[in-house]
Amino acid sequence: GGSATFAAGREVAGEARDAGPPNACCHCQAQFASRNALFRHLREACDPQAARRTEDRARIALVVGYLGSRYHGSALNEPGTEAARPTVEGA
Repeated sequence: GGSATFAAGREVAGEARDAGPPNACCHCQAQFASRNALFRHLREACDPQAARRTEDRARIALVVGYLGSRYHGSALNEPGTEAARPTVEGA
């Protein structure tokens, strides 16, 4: 079977599909006041497996760290200040 779309414009299985208003069933176009009501409807009426489907997604972790440097900014300082607080431009 095909993948169900639960909200307008949500991308499912690589296909962008306009399912109409948010919280509308993509099978019978019934509209619901909340996502909970929509999923209850799908589970009980149109698509019992829809609430159990998950999209395969790769997850990554991005870790950013800063070790620091001896430089204080990038713009060149005055000659007296450059000696005490060197910049990247003055290096």
